[in-house]
Amino acid sequence: MKYLKIIAIVILASAVFCPTASADLVHRFWVASSRNGGGSGSLDGGISGVTPNVWDSFMVSHSDSGVTVVEFFRVSMDGAAESLPFIVRSDTVGAGNTSYYLQAIGASAFWVRPMSNPTVTDDGLVAYSTNVNGLVSGDGTNTRVLALSGHTVFVMISSPGSLADTNQQPIWVNDTGAAFVVTNAKFRTNESGVTIEGLVYSTSETNYTFGSGTTIFNFIPMDTSGTTIHQSAFTGGTTSIPNGRAVLMDFGEASPDWISITLGGYLQGNK
Repeated sequence: MKYLKIIAIVILASAVFCPTASADLVHRFWVASSRNGGGSGSLDGGISGVTPNVWDSFMVSHSDSGVTVVEFFRVSMDGAAESLPFIVRSDTVGAGNTSYYLQAIGASAFWVRPMSNPTVTDDGLVAYSTNVNGLVSGDGTNTRVLALSGHTVFVMISSPGSLADTNQQPIWVNDTGAAFVVTNAKFRTNESGVTIEGLVYSTSETNYTFGSGTTIFNFIPMDTSGTTIHQSAFTGGTTSIPNGRAVLMDFGEASPDWISITLGGYLQGNK
């Protein structure tokens, strides 16, 4: 019994004086409603009376100009200077040696809730704007357009009557790396009675034969007259121009000084 008591005392002392045996197993998840500012709801002031450890995780859920933001942080016992939103310094724990580091979130795709004209100014913060149909990102001061789902191609052709005899010329090549889905177009010229017989895209990257191409628009009279401009516009329907294909134009017989072609639509992620 004497030996059993000694063994029991040794085990108890190990548990008290060697906390790593059990402390390393503590994994806590903390939630805050703001990064900084102090107080019970903030990341920098909401933890007191207990020291976080490197196995703890921290989530901050807050609203930034109407945009809901969820951020994840890990703690480090160092004296790094605060640099929001990437490094948050604790006001209450760690004797000035506790920093919270914003973690990158990796995934193959993300859901981003569409919003009308979101304002995001924090450096690196991203939102989806329905006003531009694309992503916007903060640069520390302003909201900048990061990526647009819309895409526009503009081509100006001087003296179209001097094209080759066939008048079936490549006017643009899709080198965007994605398919360009055309949903609308505008055609303008400086003279009346001008018609484009058709627009097609080439059958391949190396075959620009007009007759074997795929029709985008057929017979385009620019018959809506303005003061100095004659134009036509098309909407509705879609044509997807694969990456690497050329847009070919079959011009009519008139000889205006110029014509312009604007194709509108969007880039599709799959080529």
